[in-house]
Amino acid sequence: MEDQLAESLLTMSNQLRDKDKEKHVNVQISDEESSTFLRNLYADVKFADEIHSGTVDLSPAPASSGAEEKKNVSGTDLFKNMFSRDSHIPFDALRYGTIIFISAAIAYGFHLNRSYWVPLSSAAVMGGGTYVSNLHRGIQRSVGTIIGIWIGAALLWLKPAGLFVSLTLAGLQFIVELIYARNYSLAVMFITPSTLLIGTTINPALTSGYFISARLVDIIIGSIVAIVGTALLWRKLSSKRLLTVFSDAVEKEGEVLISMLKSEHTPIQASKQQGLQQALLQLRIVYDSALAESLRRDVKVTSLWPAVGDCLHLGYMLLAASRHPSREVAEERVHEYKVYFERLRHSFKDNENLCIDVPDVPSLPEYPLIHEDLARLNHSLRNEAFKKGMELHG
Repeated sequence: MEDQLAESLLTMSNQLRDKDKEKHVNVQISDEESSTFLRNLYADVKFADEIHSGTVDLSPAPASSGAEEKKNVSGTDLFKNMFSRDSHIPFDALRYGTIIFISAAIAYGFHLNRSYWVPLSSAAVMGGGTYVSNLHRGIQRSVGTIIGIWIGAALLWLKPAGLFVSLTLAGLQFIVELIYARNYSLAVMFITPSTLLIGTTINPALTSGYFISARLVDIIIGSIVAIVGTALLWRKLSSKRLLTVFSDAVEKEGEVLISMLKSEHTPIQASKQQGLQQALLQLRIVYDSALAESLRRDVKVTSLWPAVGDCLHLGYMLLAASRHPSREVAEERVHEYKVYFERLRHSFKDNENLCIDVPDVPSLPEYPLIHEDLARLNHSLRNEAFKKGMELHG
């Protein structure tokens, strides 16, 4: 059965690529002989096949509610969220600004040739986003520049002029655009010859050695400043914030679920859904950043992944289910879930007892898949591996 399910997924993958919907999932399953895991996996694959073939209704909510939802999203709200207590944007902006300022101060303070190449190199290296990515980009930019200088020197030795310069620049830029997103170091090997060729063409009075030495020195200095700055300025910020952001996402999920159970008005639900979307995006960004804070993966960060993954899955399931609301449920069940998420929120504040004080999930017959996701999240929170990650909050 496992082989049949794997073959079905490959078939769907090929269908998505070739836009062919003739074949369908045809797996023989026995409820008595198969495990619960395999039956659930079969149900997921079958549902995916029905979505792909168009036999299941996934129509969005009415247009009126969509219009009301858009009204709730304003530029002011987005701006406030950028500078909220849990946002990483102010720290990223301050890190960028500080490193660029230091790069420019070094370049212009020592009167380096083509001084602007130093802060530009720092900005290019910081494009990696995380410490590990910046380290990789710094090394790649330095090595790529050294190799690119040899290529550029060979081109300059040919003493290009006129149309040859234009065609060479066009060819180099074409290669850069093809490989830039795939391999940064290879792209730098062709960016450097372009820079040297443009410089010597615009300033024929200056020798090629002037541009070669300036390029090499400025890029190495800019790369070093960016790597050192990233290592020293708020490098561990994401890992320290991870548990707080995780707790906020769980809290937002509780608000959306309770809003669905109470069948609140569309504008209220839309506002809570927007908050949950932002919390889920923030959680993934912070987790990925925490994972890339060092060259070796931190066991404390990786131990949190099962809970983080379950939290993300639950959040997107809630967002999907909120477009197809169920009837209003009894007040007792709403109260049960209010108490459940309140206890969960308090347990996050008390780190030492979190793995012990996770409450049981109340029943939820209206949304069985969401109840299953909640149970998985509960299991991840109670797991001993999760306890290792609790030290991050301290």
